[in-house]
Amino acid sequence: MFLADSGFDATQTYVGQVYFTGPSLGGERAVKSPVLSHSVSVDGHKTSISLEEAFWSALKDIAHERGESLSYLIDSINANRQFPNLSSALRVFVLEFYQDQHRRRISLVPDA
Repeated sequence: MFLADSGFDATQTYVGQVYFTGPSLGGERAVKSPVLSHSVSVDGHKTSISLEEAFWSALKDIAHERGESLSYLIDSINANRQFPNLSSALRVFVLEFYQDQHRRRISLVPDA
């Protein structure tokens, strides 16, 4: 989709998704970002976090696998985070969770 043909304003958000343009993108081409804003309650305070849909889905899957609510999981990540930004802490948590699962699977595979 080209901006000249679409009438998009590159500074607006459409249905929770942001469109970017720039010289590295050819100047005229719009690239849809899969980052969505989610309203959550953290320590009893409403806030919004911006996460790619893949990370949001992974958080829901992890919470389900652990038998926890998504809210509880986010609260526990927030309580132990070492990053000033909650969205970053959530992304790192998801990455480390799946890296740990991968290491565990590899450790179960006997050497050939």
